[in-house]
Amino acid sequence: VEHKAELDIRMESDLVRREALAAELPTLEEEELSQQRQADELAEAIAMLDAGATRPNAEKAELEGRAGALAERHSEARRRRERSEGLLLNLMPTSIALRLKNNPDEIIADHFDQVTILFADIVDFTPRAGRLPPRDVVRFLNRVFSEFDRLAEKVMAWIRTR
Repeated sequence: VEHKAELDIRMESDLVRREALAAELPTLEEEELSQQRQADELAEAIAMLDAGATRPNAEKAELEGRAGALAERHSEARRRRERSEGLLLNLMPTSIALRLKNNPDEIIADHFDQVTILFADIVDFTPRAGRLPPRDVVRFLNRVFSEFDRLAEKVMAWIRTR
């Protein structure tokens, strides 16, 4: 029961993190678009100054400085958006991450006519994971779940031949 409660808490925490990342993506994209529009407006103003050459060099330098700062903020927003997208893709399947990105308010509750859910508890996993380096824990879990996948494929092949 203690392990199940711990797993439920971790799953709930992951869900909250996923929802936060999905909600952040549209905001980051809007910010990036807004900054791009501002940069375009500043570039146009600088081009007008170059063409007319009626403004003092100090004003032109100020506009160029603002354009550079805006370009830096735009790059930072792009990096944050890319990082958020990368985290989202690491937390869930690509198809689900893209659905959340494209429609963050969508409640994803897909229906499958046939599905198998495996609940597994690895005895003494928490103490073992605490003693091992993270890379070894991931390798161990990969071996366990790869074996589950292999057995499931074997059973499905047996069922299809009957």
